[in-house]
Amino acid sequence: MARLLAVLALLRAARPLPTPTPAPGDVLLSCLVAVGGIAAWGKSKAKSRSDIFSLEYASREQLVPDKSQADLLS
Repeated sequence: MARLLAVLALLRAARPLPTPTPAPGDVLLSCLVAVGGIAAWGKSKAKSRSDIFSLEYASREQLVPDKSQADLLS
C-alpha cells in the first residue's frame, strides 16, 4: 500500500513532457490528406448512388417496356 501511495505521489509531481510544435508544412500536408480522403469518400458515395439509380431504372424497364417494344409485340 505504501508503494502505491509513493507511486501516486510521484505521478502527481511529474510534469507533462513538452510536445513539439508541428511545422506549418506538416499541418498543410495533414489538411490536404484529409481533404483528399473526404473527396474520395464523396466520389465513392456518388458512384454507389448512381449504381442504385441505374439498377432501379433497369428494373423499371423490365417491368414496363417502352411503347416501341409494346407496339412490336402486338
